[in-house]
Order: sequence, then structure tokens, then C-alpha cells
Amino acid sequence: MPSTCNGCATASLIAAVDALIMRTLSDPNSYVEAINTHLATAGGKRLRATMVLLAGSYGAAEHSNAAVRIAAGVELIHLASLIHDDVIDHADRRRGRPAVHRAWGIPHAAFSGAYLLSRAAELINGIGDAAIRHALTLTVSAVCQGQIAETVRRGDCDMTPAEYGRIVRRKTGRLFAFAAYAGAVAVQAGAAVAVTLRRFGEAFGVLLQLVDDLNDVIDGDPEGKPTATDVRRGVFSAPIVFACRGDSEDAVTLRALLREPPLEGERLERALTLVRNRSALGAARRAAARVAERAMVTLDDLPACDATAQLRALVLDRLVVAQRGSEPLP
Repeated sequence: MPSTCNGCATASLIAAVDALIMRTLSDPNSYVEAINTHLATAGGKRLRATMVLLAGSYGAAEHSNAAVRIAAGVELIHLASLIHDDVIDHADRRRGRPAVHRAWGIPHAAFSGAYLLSRAAELINGIGDAAIRHALTLTVSAVCQGQIAETVRRGDCDMTPAEYGRIVRRKTGRLFAFAAYAGAVAVQAGAAVAVTLRRFGEAFGVLLQLVDDLNDVIDGDPEGKPTATDVRRGVFSAPIVFACRGDSEDAVTLRALLREPPLEGERLERALTLVRNRSALGAARRAAARVAERAMVTLDDLPACDATAQLRALVLDRLVVAQRGSEPLP
């Protein structure tokens, strides 16, 4: 394992990823290009690309073109999943813009998501690394399995925290795991470093999902997703799963409400009040803290360098968000 690492995920590297995404999605047909770039040009945190580029700092050489290609491909996979999520959820907006299926219709959204996946595979597989190709295949399969499992379990008030965790590891954790692993492999960082980063990436992805779950019931997502989207549509996030546990009057009432989605008006407000109780939010925050600790411990196996410090900072930033507002909402 190297004792140092090179470089970091600078703004210029993220800009290179964005430029590659736009080149990849350019099309002679302006109508097709508008659909495919709708979300790509709407901002976003680019956390998955950042994960690839930071992982690419652990190789003997500086960031390669391969790391940028992987970062762009991973972001395209993420965008494709958002387009398909919005169709399934009947969502109206994403990142402050109309959802793709609202702007162009469900058929175009379905084809756009599939197109983004195909271009992502072209970018990543074009590197020519068999280990990365194999990992990509397993990752896309896992993400799809997670999304299917989440859809099947909608409105299932008997979901346990362990079952929720398995879904989240697949639908969110595995793409971050791939981002970190592939970034390291692309710069020949070594098997030990690549495996460690893969473990870190999965833990960070789960942490990110827990933070998004808390955002949903507290104040909405900063990228434009409105408050209570999960509660409204019967998607079981961490606070909902914890709030449904047990035989208390509140848990029984909440389960009865959630069995008849979509929730609106007084029924929605009542469900939100029950999900926002001290016990449920506290359990979700403790779960986030445990996952954050697991991610931090993983980083102890990496060299002390700028990239490792940035990975620690990413975890701490999400943990601060998860722990804000320690008192239950009114």
C-alpha cells in the first residue's frame, strides 16, 4: 500500500468531467439532445464523480484520462436512475426543473434513461480494463435489484431496518462502491487500496441515503425535491421504517395511514407528525452515525494524504447534516 497519494478532486477535474458528459450527450438532433442533457445541465453535487477522482489520487501517477471517463460514466448512471425514479414515483420536479417525463412524456424518459446507461457503459468499458468492466456489470445489476426491491416493498409496513439496509446498499451504496473501486483500479493503486476504497464507497453511499431520508421528512432536498416525497408515495425511508416499528398507538396509526397512499392534506400532515417523533428521527440519526463511523474506520487503512482528508471531510459534512436539529419538530 502506498504511503502517499497524488492530487485531489479539484474544480478543474470536475469541469473536465462535466465537459465530457456534454460531449457524450451531444446529438445532431437538438430535440434528442435537449432531453438527454435536461438533468445533466441542472446542477448537482457530483459526489460520485468526486469519489472516482479522489480514489484516482492513490495511484503512482496523477489522474489519468481513464479516471475522468469513469467519473463521467458514473454520473450518467446516476442521472439515468434519477430519470427512471421520477417516472416510477410520478415526480413533478427534479433539481428545480420539470422531471424529464413531465417535460417530454414517459416513453421519451424511458428511452433517455436507457440511452444514458448505454453511453455510460461505452465510456467506462472503453478504458479496456477487464476488472472494471466486470465490476460495472455487477454494479448496474445491483442498482436495478435495489430499485426493484424498493418498488416491491412500497407500503410494506413490516419492512425491518435490516431489510431497508439491504435495499439501500444495493440501490445507492453499490454505485459509490464502484466509483471508488474503479477510480483506484484505473490508476493502478493496488488491490488492497482498491478494496478498501470500495468498502468506503459503499458505506458513504449508505450514509448519503440516510441523510437524504432525513431531509425528506424534515425540510426537503437542497436539489429541489420537496418535503415528504417518500411519505407521500409510500416509499419507506429510514425514519418511516423506524417510526413503524412496535405496537405503540402512534406506530399502529402510522401504518394504517401508509397502507393507503398517496397521502395528502390532513392525512399527510398526521403521518409526518408521527414520522417526525423523537424516537424515529433519533434512530435514523444513530444509524447514520454508525455508518459514518464505519466509513471513518475504513479510511484508517489508507495513507494520510490530501485525498484521505477530503474523504473524511465528505463523511463529516454528511454527518453534520444528519445530526442537525436534535429536538423533534413541532
